[in-house]
Amino acid sequence: MNPTNTLPDSTKPLSIYNAWLRNYAHAENGKSAFEALTEDLPRIAEMKFNSIYLNPFYKVGAYPKSTGEVGSLYATADMSQSNPAMFAGKAGAFFEGEQVTELGQQVQNFTAEAQRHGIVPMFDLVQGQLSPDSPYIEDAKKLGIELLLTHKSTGKIGIHGLDENHLPLYTDPKQVWDDTVKFNYSDPKARAYIQDKILIPYVQEMAKLGFRGVRIDSTPEAPSPVHRAVVQAFRAERKKLDGSEYTKPIVLAETLKDDVKYRPTEVAECADTCYDSGHWYPNKEVAKGEPVQKNFETLFDPKVYNESSWLKNKRKSFQNVLSDFSAGKDIHGSTISCVTTHDTTRLKTQLKDLFEEELSTLPEHEANKHIARLAKIKIAFSALTSGGGYMITSSDEFLAEERCNIFDGKVEDEHSHDPQQPYEQRQGYRHAVWKEGDNPHTVVKIATDNQEQISSLVESHNDNLSPFIKSVNNAVSKRKTIAYDFESNVYFSDKDKDIFCVIGKGQNGTDISVIDVSGKDRKIDEMTLRHLANKSGVNVGEFLRDAAYISDHPQQLQKAAVNQR
Repeated sequence: MNPTNTLPDSTKPLSIYNAWLRNYAHAENGKSAFEALTEDLPRIAEMKFNSIYLNPFYKVGAYPKSTGEVGSLYATADMSQSNPAMFAGKAGAFFEGEQVTELGQQVQNFTAEAQRHGIVPMFDLVQGQLSPDSPYIEDAKKLGIELLLTHKSTGKIGIHGLDENHLPLYTDPKQVWDDTVKFNYSDPKARAYIQDKILIPYVQEMAKLGFRGVRIDSTPEAPSPVHRAVVQAFRAERKKLDGSEYTKPIVLAETLKDDVKYRPTEVAECADTCYDSGHWYPNKEVAKGEPVQKNFETLFDPKVYNESSWLKNKRKSFQNVLSDFSAGKDIHGSTISCVTTHDTTRLKTQLKDLFEEELSTLPEHEANKHIARLAKIKIAFSALTSGGGYMITSSDEFLAEERCNIFDGKVEDEHSHDPQQPYEQRQGYRHAVWKEGDNPHTVVKIATDNQEQISSLVESHNDNLSPFIKSVNNAVSKRKTIAYDFESNVYFSDKDKDIFCVIGKGQNGTDISVIDVSGKDRKIDEMTLRHLANKSGVNVGEFLRDAAYISDHPQQLQKAAVNQR
């Protein structure tokens, strides 16, 4: 069976499971993260996700941040080599010539199994930076190419989060990614090297390893022509591998600004969907001066969600990212929204912070039940109010609290944190490429972190939201295509605080979803359904006929709705 026959293509709404490999990297019995993740695919498929996205799993640098963290997954060293942390300590290439290696075979086993379960495997494309000890830098120098950006005013290398004098641009050290150096896209030779010697060979290898989708990291970091060339190379490689059964692979772009005039220039003619790292999901500041109480019923009340001019404009700017580019071009213009990402705190942590006062008044057992209820609301909201679908990070289905750690750990020697001290002179911290004459390597002692493990979470089944997520994903899969003109409204029932509906409208028609977050195995009464239909302005007959029903027990809700028709 060719797996492409069962997979969603680039026109379908996505339900993406961001499988954080570090959650699998300490697997028992010497298994690698890929082996453990492959074994977990049946559970992920049971939740009806149609896509799975992996953060970088190639070799990263050994240079720490000024705060001591080291081994960032986004501090690229060599895209053709493995990150030993993800392969049970094994380092090496994914291919030797045209022959796949044992490490590459582990990846192929994962992608093949994902496709067998109807899930599109997606990889991460980082096209803005390198680790200072990347061999690409020295290789380019031998060819007379300066691969890294240099500030004209000071002659210093461009570093994420530092100015031209290598002083921090931000007061929060978490925003200073000074373990990475920026590519010099302004130089034609450097751009050609980056595109043709680093990025295109990488995406071609990922296609050969079985990936059928790509997430582009931080799209503003590279010019649009580079995006287009690299994506076209990935699609061409997939077409060569698939032949007559080719379906266009999925391209998801991370954008960093909510200005509709800015972002399309970075992803036009290249991405099918995009998402912004800045969440537009309602929070304490959502109404920008409009009074907002700290409960979801008020946040989703028409006076706030449906009628707030600020929030309405915010939603519109996110949904219409590529609409100006959609006519006559082989692209779509829709966004997906994120419950969480690897850059954010965990879902449970967000909710505990947002509803701290409310939760403090409840007994622990009741507080935990309320957090689960709130989590379901956010998951359903994220998935159903975006025209292109949504993404959630692995272990959020268990309401885990430990934040995704993109680093291997922290160096044990001391680092100076004095922001007034010139960067190159900070105690115990040197980057070879920033000081002529230094050797391009460093010795780092790593204090490894203990990332929360999926295997233990699955075994304990605490706060398992998987049945509810399965119901959400079934609703997403019923949409015909993604919609770049998608608009949505949310209405809570006045009769039952645990029931609300989402009405989505786009070029595909109207989507009606009824959501029960109580967790109870119960029927929904006719009066509540009729009340929601009237409140949303949808014909009662249409509402009962077309609504998707979402809960921990959707079959029960569906039967109840059928009884009312």
